[in-house]
Amino acid sequence: MTDQTPPQDELSEEMRKLAENINRFAKTAWESPERQKIQSELETHLNEIGGGLEDAAQQFSQSPAGQQVKNELKDFNRRLANGEIETQVKKEVVNVLGILNREIEQVANRHSSTPGPDAPPQKPV
Repeated sequence: MTDQTPPQDELSEEMRKLAENINRFAKTAWESPERQKIQSELETHLNEIGGGLEDAAQQFSQSPAGQQVKNELKDFNRRLANGEIETQVKKEVVNVLGILNREIEQVANRHSSTPGPDAPPQKPV
């Protein structure tokens, strides 16, 4: 028995039929009552969840904790607008960079044969 490949026209025809069948299957599945029922149920449940979240957010915003968060956000926005936050962040970054530089300098001094500019003078042995 020899392996024969189908003629190009037959192969093309089968591929075309396959594409049509997949398209028809997808359309039938999409239009099916089962899919529409599932979609309707999902929409209903998502709307219920959305309503519940909206109610919870409304209750939280009226609670003492919600009012505190709101006041803290207002205070933060005020401090951000007047540059207080920026100044504080810069001060902290400078502080951290200073600590980092001192630590790196100490490590470098321990591993260097020549003392750094801040190293104490060496005593003769």
